[in-house]
Amino acid sequence: YVYLSMSKKHAVILARVSTSSQDFEPQVVELMKFAKSNGFNKLKVISTKETGLADLNEKVGANEMFKFIEENPQYDTVFATEMSRLGRRQSVLQAVKEWFEQNKIQLYVHCL
Repeated sequence: YVYLSMSKKHAVILARVSTSSQDFEPQVVELMKFAKSNGFNKLKVISTKETGLADLNEKVGANEMFKFIEENPQYDTVFATEMSRLGRRQSVLQAVKEWFEQNKIQLYVHCL
């Protein structure tokens, strides 16, 4: 028997597109629906229009996410539609992975 509390589950929705003509709204809508279906009820949306090939220090969305999570440690989960939303370069993905591990952040990748 497990008692499940009604505590709030917090997550960041991370959406990124590469060009100004693209729309990240479909990613946001689908990820919010997916997060809510998994019991997450406190969601922070971070969405950007920027290249996936940028260095980590140039990635506005990722750095906004890092800062937000550092300031709001109850947000311990990130939802994205694919790994490339975090970055397209292996060095960036490795750095994000290490940051997630150090900060005990769980990543859900939900493909559209």
